[in-house]
Amino acid sequence: MKTQINSTNTSENTNKFGLVLPFLCAIHCIALPFLVSLLPFLGQSFFSSEIFEWLMLLTGACTSAYLLTRDRRIHKQFSPIILALLGFGVLSLGHIFHEISYIEFISIGVGCTSLLFAYILNWNFIKKMKNCVC
Repeated sequence: MKTQINSTNTSENTNKFGLVLPFLCAIHCIALPFLVSLLPFLGQSFFSSEIFEWLMLLTGACTSAYLLTRDRRIHKQFSPIILALLGFGVLSLGHIFHEISYIEFISIGVGCTSLLFAYILNWNFIKKMKNCVC
């Protein structure tokens, strides 16, 4: 059974995204001066806590798992998922050993780079499927 990508839905989603961007830009420009004045307070609050960092890591992992497994059904490749798992594993190790600053620094670089390559690889596989006359 071959999976076919509907270019009409992709085009509609792209158009919707293009309509939302100026709105988000306006909110960003209005809110930025207020947020900059609050940064010293935010740096010492919930956003700098270990719980918040683990929640962000878990949220990113769940989002990536959903997106990459959804796209895997189309292109049938596991390598983006493996790279993403590697990235989240390295980021988790960095959070576990956060007392050692250089380990955390290296793990952030390696983990984020692995996630970036996972998404680029996934995007390339999807792009190849769109160009394929299967």
